Amino acid sequence: MSEEDGVCVICKEGATSKKRLVNNPVMTDEILQHCQDRVSLGDTESDIHRLLNYLSGLNEGELKYVRYHSECRKPIVNKNKIERLRKRSRTDSPVCAPRGPGRPSSAVGSVRPKRSKTIPKEQVCLFSNCDFCPMNDSEPLHRVLTDSMGKTLLQIKQETPDDHVRVSVADLEEPGDASALEKHYHRTCLRSAQRISTRTDHSNVPLIRSVCDAQLVLAIQNTLSDEDVTLSMAEVNDAYLSILKRYRVDVNESENYRKYLKRLISERLPEVKFVTSLRRNEPDRLVLSTAVTMAMDYRSSMMNDDEIVGHLKNVANLL
Repeated sequence: MSEEDGVCVICKEGATSKKRLVNNPVMTDEILQHCQDRVSLGDTESDIHRLLNYLSGLNEGELKYVRYHSECRKPIVNKNKIERLRKRSRTDSPVCAPRGPGRPSSAVGSVRPKRSKTIPKEQVCLFSNCDFCPMNDSEPLHRVLTDSMGKTLLQIKQETPDDHVRVSVADLEEPGDASALEKHYHRTCLRSAQRISTRTDHSNVPLIRSVCDAQLVLAIQNTLSDEDVTLSMAEVNDAYLSILKRYRVDVNESENYRKYLKRLISERLPEVKFVTSLRRNEPDRLVLSTAVTMAMDYRSSMMNDDEIVGHLKNVANLL
């Protein structure tokens, strides 16, 4: 198997920029099954016979490492090809000549050909093991026919926190897998699976909020480590909303978290001071207390005695 590991089992070529190699044992079994069906129905394509002989010669452990291009797999498992072979097989079947009364059989031991019956694959909802699936005929089943729907199912597989939903789509690796495996679904079940994949577990919200708070405090601390830098409360509020969204916490875009954030910053970062803007509509700014002291010292050094006395009088009047 070592020389076959890096090539497609069908075309014997390696991966390219447009065709990547896929390893999916479920799909490999499907390729083998379709090859057997096509050969049994009289398919004469030499490539199908070669592929069947090769795969049949592998043991179960070796089959797990088989790789293929999705583009090469699709013609092999094409349902229309199987159906055409079935129709041709039925058309080519010998028809017994009608016998007259007492007419002996034309061949000794001849057996009347029996009509083969294909058992249809059971149609069940993809999410039948999930609690939200009705498991009855009250809602029609829909078959996955497009790669677009396949991508939706792969996204659910990647994002869902629910183990039952994850198991339902565990055998899907490529966008075309769901249609190739003839997967079916209820529309309501699909919507339920999508909602579960995007919702936040409310029992963990307090823990997640505390993580978001810690992230914000660390960001403020890092930003203000340079004494020449200041932050406005508007910037802090926007940063907090961004962190909440990143952790998928439900947020109200119009909600103002500034009062909560001021309290949080005062508790976690006592060295940070809030400076009120002289302009009415401008938000407060955050600066380190050392920066405030430095600014006051610098301002005092630029003032003469009369100005200092005047400022002291203003402070006394305010008190």
